[in-house]
Amino acid sequence: MKHALSLALSLALLGPLFVQDAVAQDEAPPPQVELPAEPAAAWTKIKDTHARVRDRKLERPARQQAYAELGALCAKYLEAFPGKAPEKELEAVLRLYRFASRSQKGAFEKARAALAAHEKVSQGFKDGIAAWEAFAPVKALIDKIFRLRRGRKPKEEVDAVRDEVYAAVQPWLDQWATKAFTAEAYQALREYRFQAERKGEGAELEKRMKALQGQLEQLSEGVRPLVIEFFVRVGQPAPAWSGVELHEGATLSQESFKGKFVLIDFWASWCVPCLNLMKKRLIPLAEKLKAKDQFAIVSLGVPWQDDTIEKQRAMAKKVGAPWQKVFDAEGAAAKAYGVSAIPYLVLVGEDGKILAKGSGFKAIGAIEKILEEKLAGASGE
Repeated sequence: MKHALSLALSLALLGPLFVQDAVAQDEAPPPQVELPAEPAAAWTKIKDTHARVRDRKLERPARQQAYAELGALCAKYLEAFPGKAPEKELEAVLRLYRFASRSQKGAFEKARAALAAHEKVSQGFKDGIAAWEAFAPVKALIDKIFRLRRGRKPKEEVDAVRDEVYAAVQPWLDQWATKAFTAEAYQALREYRFQAERKGEGAELEKRMKALQGQLEQLSEGVRPLVIEFFVRVGQPAPAWSGVELHEGATLSQESFKGKFVLIDFWASWCVPCLNLMKKRLIPLAEKLKAKDQFAIVSLGVPWQDDTIEKQRAMAKKVGAPWQKVFDAEGAAAKAYGVSAIPYLVLVGEDGKILAKGSGFKAIGAIEKILEEKLAGASGE
């Protein structure tokens, strides 16, 4: 799934995957690098160097060099631009530095502590750093679950650590949910929801999510969809949406499909999993149900990562999916449904109520079964 969230969140969730093939050097002086004097240009250079680190076509020595340069650039940026650069970029550079400085013992911790004490960074940024540090024990447990599962350890052993996560993440959310950076708050809340549902703690989960719903504006923007999505429930009226049809330019909305079963497919032109879902599951589904007048698919394009109606129009022609596609320039529909990652599917019944929802490939099987049952009943088969 592709997140609409920041590079900082991606780094927090995926971590070393971004630099997994870059072999850290032994303790050695960092290379000499030139950092542009303006924050925007410096940030661009760091992103370009980061892209080189991730380029699998680079030979090993060249990638090692890019890795070392990335660490040196990040170190200079963190010294030069507190109070000058946007703090979201400052955070992203700090997270990059965490991985790019692994060969320099204590360098990341020193840089993070310096920012936490810097007089020119905001109190909100300092709170985010404090929340990040406080999240470390929880993150260590989450990483332990990953290692146990990768090692195919017994379920009982994995579940015991999951219980530890559940116990540890609750007090963290109580103290830091509204102060943390998106990365830690998103991961903490996602993990809490999963563990609460696994343990059957529905009443406690409902209570906490309602409390967070009341603090929605205090949460970071990237975390709000997790709370909103929790309350967009099966059996309730589907939130309204509207957008511009890609090819004809007409405005389409939920009302345009009134009285039909509608499968809403949230997507973007750059989202490879979205395109795979269209090709492998949605096109065959559309072909299978093309004789059913009471069913429609609509792909609802989001404007994330600077996607545009022109880009989506070109990609839609390339894919050739035979249904209507709409571009929501403001991303209002995704916000209303609490969509934080794509592809994401919502099945709406002929009465306008939600029948099913969930992430693309995980949800499509259940959606196909519901459609088979509902459409058979509607046609009297």
